[in-house]
Amino acid sequence: MAHISKEVAYNLIVELGLPQVILDIFEGNPPEDCSYRYGRPDEYYRMTEEHQANYGADAVVPFMDNSNFDVLFAYDRQRHAYLRFYVEAPTEGLAQPFCSWQQLMAQEFIRHYEDEMDNALLRDFAKRFDFHFVEELIELGERNCREDDERWLPECEKFVAWVGERGDKALP
Repeated sequence: MAHISKEVAYNLIVELGLPQVILDIFEGNPPEDCSYRYGRPDEYYRMTEEHQANYGADAVVPFMDNSNFDVLFAYDRQRHAYLRFYVEAPTEGLAQPFCSWQQLMAQEFIRHYEDEMDNALLRDFAKRFDFHFVEELIELGERNCREDDERWLPECEKFVAWVGERGDKALP
């Protein structure tokens, strides 16, 4: 097992060809409107190898967090999949990989939409994060009442699956 360092994560971001905003966040220079949403998971890189093993050992490489180290965004080099998981309860997120960058971003952009991010800012974020399905998400939100969880949550799950089928950033 090898320790996952900032250098390993940086190299992975470059190798995967993730959007420039991810590099900006990772390098500590996030756009102002991203700085309170995303950050570099420095706490993870300071963990011991034994502690990192709880999160998938050297296969799982976190490259971003939600700016307060509650949620990690990572890439699993063994399964060739993206992950989003809670630091305190990683099991579920580690067990549910996303097949593409687009699918990971679909889940994240649903959260932005639920947090009532203005549609103009949502579209701007979509450009910066290279998310191709923002218009479909906005349309989904306009069709379905978010307060009606009986309809909204299943529709969101279908949307994430639909994006996964179409995501053009899928890796081999």
